[in-house]
Amino acid sequence: RALNAGIPAYVVDPELFPNITSHSMAVANKLKDMDIDLVILAGYELPLGVVPYQYKNRIIGTYPALYPAFENEEGDIYRAALEKGVKVTGATAYFADGDGRVGNII
Repeated sequence: RALNAGIPAYVVDPELFPNITSHSMAVANKLKDMDIDLVILAGYELPLGVVPYQYKNRIIGTYPALYPAFENEEGDIYRAALEKGVKVTGATAYFADGDGRVGNII
């Protein structure tokens, strides 16, 4: 999609690296090479390794519910919300913490 919109895109395939540390270093290096200022984790679920430390307060993640509601649900969070009978649901945008998990909510 990005390429079709004229936005540069690059894949750092984790299968090409022996471990998460070397993969996260490659991601961090590619972000630096591309002069990236802000990282958006829209659906990205791999461990971030060193990236959060190099991009402190510049990594925005999304969570498919109003955090912390349903934070420990397995599977379909939307279905869990409906089954609990909630009347309002939504999504949460947050700055990723040093471990790449939910930090300060935006």
